[in-house]
Amino acid sequence: MGPRPVCEQGVRVKFHYTQPDHAELILAESTFYVSIEPMPLVRADADGYTYAGEWVDGFADRPELPLAVRVRLARLGERYAPKKLSAAQRELLASPMAERDAARGTSPEMEGFQADALDAERAWEEGVYDELSDEQRQWVSHPSSHPALPADTRYPLTLGQLHLLTGASERQLRHWTDEDLLPAHRAGTHRRYYSAAAAKALLLAQMTQQQMAALIALRRGGEPGRRLVVLIGSVMASAADRADVTEQERSDILQGTRALIDNRDALAGNKAA
Repeated sequence: MGPRPVCEQGVRVKFHYTQPDHAELILAESTFYVSIEPMPLVRADADGYTYAGEWVDGFADRPELPLAVRVRLARLGERYAPKKLSAAQRELLASPMAERDAARGTSPEMEGFQADALDAERAWEEGVYDELSDEQRQWVSHPSSHPALPADTRYPLTLGQLHLLTGASERQLRHWTDEDLLPAHRAGTHRRYYSAAAAKALLLAQMTQQQMAALIALRRGGEPGRRLVVLIGSVMASAADRADVTEQERSDILQGTRALIDNRDALAGNKAA
C-alpha cells in the first residue's frame, strides 16, 4: 500500500493510504472478522481518515458501515479526537468486538504506516516537502512513477528501492538512518521506509558533504553540537537584520533565534542513541 496524494490549491500535498489490498491483508491476520473489508486509516494531518477511497474529515460514527469498521473508527476517534466521541462510539469501545480488536494487535507493516502518518505531517510542518520539486513530490506520493522503479512499487520501500528513488547510495541511506536523520521501521531484521523517509532522503541527497557533517553534529549534540547551535542562531539573527521582511516577521525570527540559543544546552544533550 502506498500513499495517494490529495492536491490542494498551491503546492501542498497531503498523503493518505487507501489501497484496499493492504487493508485486506491486515484483516486476513484476524480470524474473528467474517467478511474482508477495508479499514479506516488516519490521515497524515490526523484530522480525519481515509476509507475505501474516501477522504473523510473527523471520526464521527457511521452506522451504515460494518460493525468492525465502526469499531476501528471509534478507536481512531478515541486517539485523535477523544472529546468528540459520541455515545454510540463509547458503547462500541466497550463492546466485546472492541476488546477483540484491541487484543489482536497490529502488524509491523501497519505500525509503520501509522507512524509514517505522523512523520509525514511533521515533515510537512518542517518545510521538507516545500523544498522538493513537483517531480520529486510525485515520486514520494507514487514511488512507482519513478522511472527506475517497477510499476507495482509501493510502500514500504526496501533500502534498495529507496536508493533508486533518491539517488543516494545504500551506504549513505544506512548512515543517515543510523544517525536518526531518516525514519525507518523494522520488519523482522530488515528496515523499511515510508513516505516521510523518502521525502527527507531526497532532500538530504542534495546536501554537500560539509552540510551533512553539520547536520550530524547537531543531531549528535555534545560540545560540537552546542557550538553549532550558537553559530546558527547568530547567523540567523544577522540574516533577519538584512532580510526584506516586516518588523513583525523580523521580531518572530529573532525570537526563535533567541529560543534556539537559550536552549543550546538542552539541545546539546540530545545525543543519538
